[in-house]
Amino acid sequence: MMRGSLTAIVMLVGTSMLLAADGQPALTGVGGAAGIGQYPPDRWALASSTISNPTAKAVELLVNFRFDQTPNLEFATRVWVPAGCRRSVWLPIHTFWYEVDEGHPPRLALRQQLVDDRGTQTAILSEQDGLLIAARDRVITGMLTDSDESDDEAISTVLAARRAQDLSKRLAYLNDTNLPPFFSALQGLDALVISKQTPVIDAAQLEALRQWVLAGGRLWIMLDQVDDSFAQSLLGDAWTIQVIDKVYLTNVSFQSPGKTALTVRMSDDLNITLDGKPVVKLTRGEKNVAAGLDKLSKQIANRLKDKVESLDRRALIYITGGVDGNLAEDLIRAVRTATETDSIIDREHEKPVTCVRVLAPGFETMHSVAGWPVALQKAVGKGSVMVTTLGPRGWVEPVLVPATNPDGTVERDEKGHQHFAFGHFALRPLEDISIWLHQERAADPLPSRDFTNYLSEQIGYQIVGRGTVMIVLTLLCAAILLNGLWLAKRGRLEHLAIFAVAAAVVMSIAMIVIGSRARTAVPATLAEAQFVQVAPDQQYAIVSGMFTVYNPGTGSSAIEGENATLKGDAGGLVLPMNLQHLGLKRVQLLWTDVDKWEWRNVPLPSGANLQAATEHILPMHEPVSALVSFDAQGAVGVVHGGSLGRLDDMLIVTSSGAAVPRVEPYGAFHASQSDVLPPGQFASGAIDDARRRRLAILQSLLGSERETDSRVGTPTRAEVKVDALGAPIGAQRSRLPSTYPASPMLLAWADAIELGFERPAVTQTTGSALVAIPLSIVRPAAGTTVSIPSAFLPYRVGKTQFGITSPVFDERRRQWNDSPRPSAFALEFQIPTELGKLKLTEANFTLDISAPAFKVEVGVERDGKFEVTATKTGSDGLMQVALPADGAQPDAQGRVNVVLRVSSTGSTGDQLWRVRHVSLNIKGIVE
Repeated sequence: MMRGSLTAIVMLVGTSMLLAADGQPALTGVGGAAGIGQYPPDRWALASSTISNPTAKAVELLVNFRFDQTPNLEFATRVWVPAGCRRSVWLPIHTFWYEVDEGHPPRLALRQQLVDDRGTQTAILSEQDGLLIAARDRVITGMLTDSDESDDEAISTVLAARRAQDLSKRLAYLNDTNLPPFFSALQGLDALVISKQTPVIDAAQLEALRQWVLAGGRLWIMLDQVDDSFAQSLLGDAWTIQVIDKVYLTNVSFQSPGKTALTVRMSDDLNITLDGKPVVKLTRGEKNVAAGLDKLSKQIANRLKDKVESLDRRALIYITGGVDGNLAEDLIRAVRTATETDSIIDREHEKPVTCVRVLAPGFETMHSVAGWPVALQKAVGKGSVMVTTLGPRGWVEPVLVPATNPDGTVERDEKGHQHFAFGHFALRPLEDISIWLHQERAADPLPSRDFTNYLSEQIGYQIVGRGTVMIVLTLLCAAILLNGLWLAKRGRLEHLAIFAVAAAVVMSIAMIVIGSRARTAVPATLAEAQFVQVAPDQQYAIVSGMFTVYNPGTGSSAIEGENATLKGDAGGLVLPMNLQHLGLKRVQLLWTDVDKWEWRNVPLPSGANLQAATEHILPMHEPVSALVSFDAQGAVGVVHGGSLGRLDDMLIVTSSGAAVPRVEPYGAFHASQSDVLPPGQFASGAIDDARRRRLAILQSLLGSERETDSRVGTPTRAEVKVDALGAPIGAQRSRLPSTYPASPMLLAWADAIELGFERPAVTQTTGSALVAIPLSIVRPAAGTTVSIPSAFLPYRVGKTQFGITSPVFDERRRQWNDSPRPSAFALEFQIPTELGKLKLTEANFTLDISAPAFKVEVGVERDGKFEVTATKTGSDGLMQVALPADGAQPDAQGRVNVVLRVSSTGSTGDQLWRVRHVSLNIKGIVE
């Protein structure tokens, strides 16, 4: 697989006016594909162009691109080409929305033009039509590597990881030269793997890569391949890993908590033993291998027939170095099927595997080998970083896999026989990494469009008052009455009709004048709203949002001209959203440098509101942080606003709830259990108009409405209304549900951040920002008595041995479902790991449940038995239970387990039960 395949995805279908008869400049070569070489829907991407100048003079020309599907939107850049030279350029473009279809991807028709606009008249010198192949994968993985050959060990490992998730073998190969210097050009990547030892990239490329991670990208660094100094320069203070040394392992055994029930061993001569006793000796041949492994499976099943829990059924599989990968894969699959759970692999390698031993404070260890972490993970901004320290061969088994054609179909010869190719089988630890790496991006928790109503309520016409209208009508009626009396005295009452019409016309003109003045009383206004997500360890602000500009059209505050000024000279992006309402003339985004751009011909007619989405990632010059700890009253903390300035309306939010902290001078705050809000509520106290608008935004971010965009299946193009940029309007785009926040967060309101954009000059400006600052939990001193409010105790639902556990909780959506069946499950409340070991002195559990035809039991597990603390039949409301402190002590992982059992009271008919909400607040002593 050669890197040339990236450019092969562009197919020219038109004829370029290469070198005209008069030798004028022209487009030449294959243009279009650049950067990651793939074009996902409704994302920024990168296009390229090559211009030839055969003349004897240097020229400066304009190159533009536009899709046939969005003909009124152009992306352009100016190019200076020396005499007798050829020059290539890159520029970001924005794709329109379409459905990703791996089998039948749509063709993106692209037109490219070379324009001479130096004189009074614009001339098109050259033109090309082309097709870009749309993205086929919902998850796009890139690799920054020295090679693009499939026999490279690092590449083979990544391909095995994709294969483990039933994804294609398509990768976006990047190197030092084609890594885009634009953050926007990397937006199409969901994941990126770095295996290049020391990438030689410039400051713009490094900043683009850093911003991509901060904005939500998933980065995998193979530290056995990559120099840690590069990772340090990329991640800054977030890189806390210290390399100790490098060793070479002949045995790789991934550690796992708990014991194994049995040991399976396969030796070089293909002898298989079970707990040291011979079971079978395999011989080469598909039927013989299948029969031998079937015999092994039956013996394992007999050995484990009394084992119920998965941790009690696990096997240790030891495979010697001479066993080939295909047989190793067959053995692993057979044991996994027989045990109904995953096994621990101890693999001997004839060629030692590299392992870098590290210390990694602040990183979460996913897998370890010989007591050292080999897979570590850490959140960085909205994104996350995975670091592996074990060589690629330690994660996979080399196997033969079915060969596939470029279109994904199985490769066969003329007789229909299937071809096989060299590949790899992912061991379970690599499958875990693959699940992390290839998650489809969750929906933006607060899309720019969610600010539409928030901003529109701040800009509007002033309506003529009812009193003014009544005065005008009274004067009209009085004038008609008095004139009628006067005409009646003179005996000329027949002239009253003429007077009435004339009076009505005069009054109508007066109303028009008054209405016009009322309309122009609203000055030219720019209103802006932002969602600012702070990355404290990087001291960056990830800003997304929207602004709207109102042009009254008349009066002293009217915006001159009919076009809006939109420019940027320090990065960031602006994308107009409602062009279809403002006219259909061609709008152009002109790039003048890597971080400089200008929108041209954006219409802003009289009386119109221009809406535009914004996004920017920029450093904060003053540190911003929020620290929280616990004392006997609850959570105590301090927030430093830094570059954000004054913070108002603070709110602590977690995946388990929200609390309104009591704020003290100098940023100090505290929150007890009494400050925790009921489910779905995000404010306390009086609600004025400004707070009402703010609550609507919080509801979009945190409330149930955030999931209304999620649909089963994807709507067809005909069912979706789109705007002038091809993006779906309203809540019609299919997206994954948001479960914001994943970790404790402090939300507050502040003034909008200055993004460095030049926008239309207006008389009145208003701007606000919803700020999200991660809460860093500080461990109290040993012996401290602490009270932990329920908002700081997230939970998950697990199995229990005291009944059948039915699927009543959707972990992905964090939603409880209706159920007609009895069920028993454990609610596992996680104490913040930063607190270390805690001895509980008090635990109060609250359950809100509707189970009118069922019996509800709440309790704890003690010595393997269900100790019931509270029972209620026909429950429909709150149950508040004080759990026994000695029976609710945290386990080794710091989890407090509460057992809930819902059982039938007889004939329940069609009755359903549903948990509405659960919470736990505890007190204890830090050990």
